[in-house]
Amino acid sequence: MAETKDAKELTEHQEALSEVLADQWWVVLLRGVIAIIFGLICFFFTPAAILAAVLFFSAYMLVDGVLAIISGVKARATASAGGC
Repeated sequence: MAETKDAKELTEHQEALSEVLADQWWVVLLRGVIAIIFGLICFFFTPAAILAAVLFFSAYMLVDGVLAIISGVKARATASAGGC
């Protein structure tokens, strides 16, 4: 019985995450575009690739971390409002 409850909670959390991702689709698109730009820089400008890797990865991690915190806070607020 506990396994059924855990599976139900997991499904609810997955649905909440899917809703957040559906609302924030542009973030996923932006991550993809940045990844493509990063790959092209590394491919065409090999000598500058290490510097570009450090700078882009640092900026990417900073932005991704901030967005992850925002998503987590929104998901928590949604879960709290729903009574979970």
